[in-house]
Amino acid sequence: MPGGKVYMGMQPESLDIEKIQAENRRLKQALSREKDKNRSLQLKLQHRQAMLETTAEGAFIMTETFVDCNSQACKIWKTQKNEIIGKSPADFAPLYQPNGEKSHDMAKRKVRSALSGNPQRFFWKDKLADGSIIDTEVFLKQVIINGKKHVSASIRDVTQSKSKEKNSIELIKKMALILGKRKKALARSTMALKEEQENIRMVERELELADTELQHAFETADNGLVLFDNHRNVLKVNSAFSRLTGVMLDKRGSQKCYDLFPCKGCEKGLKCRAEELLLKSDRAEFETRCINHKGEIIPYIVFARSLRDYSGQRVGTLQSFKDLGSYKSGVDQLKASEEMHRVILSTISDAVFIVNDEGNFFFISPSVKNIFGFTQEEVWWMDNIETLLGKRFFSLEELDEKRKITSSEITVLDKSGKEHHIVASVKRANIGGGTILISCHDITEEKIRSRQLEQAGKMVTLGILVAGMGHEINNPNQYIGLNAPLLSRVWNDAAQILDNEYEAHGEFYLGGLKYSMAREKIPGLFGGIITGSRRIKAIVSDLKNYSRQDVSGQDNIVYLNSVVKHSLTLVNNQIKNSTHDLRVDYAKGKPRFKGNFQQIEQVIINLVQNACEALTEKSQSLRITTGMDEITGTVSLEVKDQGEGISPGDLDHVTDPFFTTKRCCGGTGLGLSISEKIIKEHGGGVRFISASGKGTTVRVLFPPLP
Repeated sequence: MPGGKVYMGMQPESLDIEKIQAENRRLKQALSREKDKNRSLQLKLQHRQAMLETTAEGAFIMTETFVDCNSQACKIWKTQKNEIIGKSPADFAPLYQPNGEKSHDMAKRKVRSALSGNPQRFFWKDKLADGSIIDTEVFLKQVIINGKKHVSASIRDVTQSKSKEKNSIELIKKMALILGKRKKALARSTMALKEEQENIRMVERELELADTELQHAFETADNGLVLFDNHRNVLKVNSAFSRLTGVMLDKRGSQKCYDLFPCKGCEKGLKCRAEELLLKSDRAEFETRCINHKGEIIPYIVFARSLRDYSGQRVGTLQSFKDLGSYKSGVDQLKASEEMHRVILSTISDAVFIVNDEGNFFFISPSVKNIFGFTQEEVWWMDNIETLLGKRFFSLEELDEKRKITSSEITVLDKSGKEHHIVASVKRANIGGGTILISCHDITEEKIRSRQLEQAGKMVTLGILVAGMGHEINNPNQYIGLNAPLLSRVWNDAAQILDNEYEAHGEFYLGGLKYSMAREKIPGLFGGIITGSRRIKAIVSDLKNYSRQDVSGQDNIVYLNSVVKHSLTLVNNQIKNSTHDLRVDYAKGKPRFKGNFQQIEQVIINLVQNACEALTEKSQSLRITTGMDEITGTVSLEVKDQGEGISPGDLDHVTDPFFTTKRCCGGTGLGLSISEKIIKEHGGGVRFISASGKGTTVRVLFPPLP
């Protein structure tokens, strides 16, 4: 170059340019490759977007909230994309999912699990914009976008498939139920078929047995039996018929009845009495005369019956022949025996029944009225023995084992409601169609007498005890009765000296008491001791009189006021424990009548004791009143209490033997029964007036002296 030297090679500036150009070419090539890669990525992105937009599933990119979604997601949820972005899954769901978990908590838990790298697949309830609920299947998976963790979510609407699945399950259940029912029906049918087959075999066996038994019965029957066909041919006769008529059946050929033993008026079968009667009915009974093999005319009673097949067509006749002479003799004997038994049954006091195993009546004796108060006809209308005697008092198993059960004691009510004690005997007996014979013996009176004897025994024992106790009590009481007045007089004499001492020296003590107090109290104490001793003596005397056996009968003069006073002495303690309000009004004069003092005393004690037991509070009153009608001379006793009273249902039974409402308290039900009996034996009467909660009044009347 001009002005300078020329060097071989390039200049420094040219070297820089070449480097720049080379770098430029490298960059262009790199840019070209990046553009190619970008075009490829854009193409892939377009493909992916196309796939996402055309898929039937909704697709989302999300973290805690939605970042992006495809159009199918908008279609499924029926909303716009801008309504989805930035929202959480719980915003598009009901408050709770089917498992009971809150939608917000469940969505948060599932998304966090997916972000941690654990894919999630589950079913989810979505709530659409219109408020409807759909079922979706959700799949969550972790993806990395720009180096950050995201969740790729896909949802699929499975509402219809769920519904179909549910319907399919219901259909399967119904089909299974139908199949189960069909299977059970088939099993029942199979079982029924087996049972029917077994029944058929059993019927066949029974028919064979019945045929054997029928053959045996035919051959062993007492009456002469003959089997005919519709043409009067003799098919079979039994041994009794051969013995009766002397006819032996020839088995070599058919034989007509009128050839073997013609009946009077038969006319070679042209006029048959049996056939005429059987045209009107399948059963016939008549008397006739037949000729036996010896030519003798024998009177017979004939029982004829038509034999029919399953279709109802008549196929023959069975006739029974009985010697009328022996039959009438047997009938007469049977009637005489029956009449004798009826006479016996009508005269005995026991009630006799014949029943079957179910308790239905076949016979009722006339004496049933003596015990139960019902007539035979009334008992027949009851139909069953349990209606009369109550629940079955014996078992059929025990009866079948022992054949007889005796002395079964039962309690029954008669027509009026009165209680009876019955001893029933039961035994097996085939009589008149019945299978059980029951006889009933009334032991009510025997029980009453037994209780009375027992009570009498107790009273005898009590009398002995009272006599002994009275003696033991009277001995020390005599010391008290004799010494107390003496001590009282001694005190009165000593009191004068003690008074002088008191006036001279002032107060002093006697037995721990100030003399001024003892001076006032001691005379009263002596008086109380003397009165108490006299009361002890009176009580002991009354007890001894009450328990003493009285053989005076009922011809003594009984002064009612005196009996009442003595009776109240004996029950004084019970009265004090029952009421604070006792009033006794004695009639003026001396009401009296003929009778037995002790028995009337027993009546009064029973009435007063019952009245005391009826009182529920001590404030309730007890009134006892005696009286005598000035005109008629009738003597009266009235015991009135303000107790709990007697119910209308019990009022009619208070004097029935063994009737009591105090069984739990030791009541025997004999007190008022015995009292009524005593009153009636004295020619008197008793009346009870009462109502529940309103107290009771008992009025007793005794006849005047003659």
